[in-house]
Amino acid sequence: MKNIFKGSIVLMIFSLAVVLFNISCGKESVAQTTTTTSSPQNLGILVFSKSGDKAYEFWTSKYDGTNQTKIMISSIPATAEIIKNTIKLTPDGKKFFFQMNPNPSTSSDAIYSCNADGSGLAKLVDDVDGLSDVK
Repeated sequence: MKNIFKGSIVLMIFSLAVVLFNISCGKESVAQTTTTTSSPQNLGILVFSKSGDKAYEFWTSKYDGTNQTKIMISSIPATAEIIKNTIKLTPDGKKFFFQMNPNPSTSSDAIYSCNADGSGLAKLVDDVDGLSDVK
């Protein structure tokens, strides 16, 4: 009879411990969201140029070289020359900036921007030939 009584007490204490453990673990945890600034490195995007038919073309790909996509920049004249190694991607991956000479026979280089899909071409700075550190 003493063993049954001791066993019942041990079982009740064990049950109480399990209930308390479940109550303490059952609290809802709320995750905090943080905002991080994206960069081309965070986005996993490479931006590079290839020599095309008449000028350099801009391309994007994943770091392993897969998913290569040509950026078709609208409104570029057929005679335009994009200056190699000048393309830059904004940290959020939404815009490109690059140096281009729209008409090599009469114009000088200027800095342009466009959306990541190639739309929205806009001239930002005229005549960068005189600038010493355009990169």
